[in-house]
Amino acid sequence: MILNFRNKLLIAIVGLIALSCLLLAVVSVKGLTQETENSLQHQIQVTLTEATQIISTWTQDKYRVLNAAKDQLTQDVSALPTQLTLAKNAGGFDLFYLGTQTGKMLQSYPPVQLKPDYDPRKRPWYQQAQAQQKPIVTAPYPRASTGEAVVTFAVPMQTVDRQQGVLAADITLTEIIESLLQLDSRWQSELWLTDAQGKLIAHPDKSLINRDYTSLITKTSQDHKSQQVHYQGASWFLTQQKIKHLDWQLILLVNKQEATQAVYSLKTQLVLLCSLIVLGAIAATFLVANYFSRPLVEITQALHTLAEGNVNQYIQLNTKDEFGKIAQAFNYLVKKLDNTLGHTHQLTAQLLADIERNAQHSQNTQELIEHQKNELVQLNDALAQMTEATANIATNAETTLEVSKRSVCAGQEGVGLVHQSRKALDQLIYDVKHSAQHLSNLEKSVVEIRGILASISEISEQTNLLALNAAIEAARAGEAGRGFAVVADEVRSLSQKTQNATQEIHNLIQILEKVTQQTLLTMRQSEQKADASREQSEAVHQQLIHIDQENSGVRDLAHQTSVAVAQQRSMSKEMMYHAESVRGASEILMQSSTEHHQETLQLKLEIDALQKHLHQAFKLS
Repeated sequence: MILNFRNKLLIAIVGLIALSCLLLAVVSVKGLTQETENSLQHQIQVTLTEATQIISTWTQDKYRVLNAAKDQLTQDVSALPTQLTLAKNAGGFDLFYLGTQTGKMLQSYPPVQLKPDYDPRKRPWYQQAQAQQKPIVTAPYPRASTGEAVVTFAVPMQTVDRQQGVLAADITLTEIIESLLQLDSRWQSELWLTDAQGKLIAHPDKSLINRDYTSLITKTSQDHKSQQVHYQGASWFLTQQKIKHLDWQLILLVNKQEATQAVYSLKTQLVLLCSLIVLGAIAATFLVANYFSRPLVEITQALHTLAEGNVNQYIQLNTKDEFGKIAQAFNYLVKKLDNTLGHTHQLTAQLLADIERNAQHSQNTQELIEHQKNELVQLNDALAQMTEATANIATNAETTLEVSKRSVCAGQEGVGLVHQSRKALDQLIYDVKHSAQHLSNLEKSVVEIRGILASISEISEQTNLLALNAAIEAARAGEAGRGFAVVADEVRSLSQKTQNATQEIHNLIQILEKVTQQTLLTMRQSEQKADASREQSEAVHQQLIHIDQENSGVRDLAHQTSVAVAQQRSMSKEMMYHAESVRGASEILMQSSTEHHQETLQLKLEIDALQKHLHQAFKLS
């Protein structure tokens, strides 16, 4: 159920009034209940005080008679029964008697027949009085003949023969019980009298005398003032009060229903009164709510009209209260809403044009990204080809490095061969010089010359072989070994000449003697040629060392080229990786551009729908 403002106002006011009435009723009932409880406790205390006063007065009267008799007793033993009888009659006792220390028992008239072995000193009244040395009252006990409750008043004294004794008197409690039961109370009540053990001494129902009073009631609750009990099918307030100087206790029961009847009546009246107040408040609040809610109804209708889309609806309410201010605020809101909607319509149209331009720009961007993607594909292919070419270059550089290494090894071997050839030439020069020195003794050393010639022939052959090997190594070195090949040819030529000279020496041995001078000349020429060969061999050695150095440089360059090509290959692979990453990013950008284009088109459709909704929802001026 949906509540309008009028009903809410009505419920709120009625609720406040009902709550106020409820609080007032609670406070009133609580005060009345407290007042009733106080009145009840006061009445109970008055009743108990009166009953206590009756018992105290009755007890004191009996004590005065007993004390007066004690003081007035004569020393004449024969006159004691008469005096005891007078005291009995004066105090209303049933029996007045004196027990002596020697066990004698003197009674008033008419005396009670006692047993032959009766000894007053063994009786409780005698023992209590002697023990306490003051007036005492015994606990009630039933009379054997009638069953009535009887008590004994006793006081210690000295007998006429200066012996200790106890003066005592018996009296029934019928009189005091009747006085107690005749006490009047405001409500239905019962007054009970119990002894120290809780046995009933006085009760409206005499058949319950000497019964424990707790067996007659059932305790239900208790507070600091009284307790509630269940007795004879009803609830009662129970209050206890002990009697001073007596081991007795007064118990007063007050009927709870009668005692609280006034409170219940007042509660009913308060409920009826509060109900009437609430009903009256409902009627008054209904009329007031109808009167004050009329402007609110007009405002509500105007709001419904505005909700239906008519932004030209204004409220004509000429009041200066809060409703008038609400109407003015509503009119201002309608005017501002009209302007805002018109401006919104213009902005949506402009936004639609911007979105169309954005869609065209997105399309152009998409085409450019596609072109860039194709360029990246071509760049990736070119990088792949460059990487492959770099790999081939790296392979060739490694081959060149190996060839350079072999060339360096060959050059070093050639240097070794030239060094050996130079040693051979040095030996040849030495031999030629030695031959020149001993040419004069040529005849004597023909045999040695022939051996020397044999050695020279062998050296020539080795030289020829060395020159041949040098030529071969020069051919392997290619362009770099061309100069070495020339030297090798010269060395081979020199070897050939040495062989020819040796042959000539063999031929000239026969005519040695004839051509000594010619031989000396020839030896000098040979010496000169040997020196020239030595110089040429040294030049060849230096040239071969230079070739070896150049080959080492070529080897180092080949190694550097190989390293550079490897680096270039690595860079080419890295460029391919980055190019692939750029192409992936380009594809993502292409996808994002496509999604942006689709979102732009979707936004265009939504703005078209917004314009249609504005035209349908509001009637713009």
